[in-house]
Amino acid sequence: MTWRKLVILAILGAGCASSSTDPPSTKPVYEVANLDERAFMLLMVDRKLYEPFVVARMRDEDLGLRAELAV
Repeated sequence: MTWRKLVILAILGAGCASSSTDPPSTKPVYEVANLDERAFMLLMVDRKLYEPFVVARMRDEDLGLRAELAV
């Protein structure tokens, strides 16, 4: 009975020892225009809350950004 346990442990040990870890992939970094404004808009949608600061900042921005972010 103990030799079965040893065989199972040997198989499990070999399986764990042979697994290789891949290096983490490097993702490209994208430059995004108006990143802060987009983050504020996402915050408002997530929270379903319209904070006066965010609304005032979006009101002062150009209409192109507002149209682009509109869903």
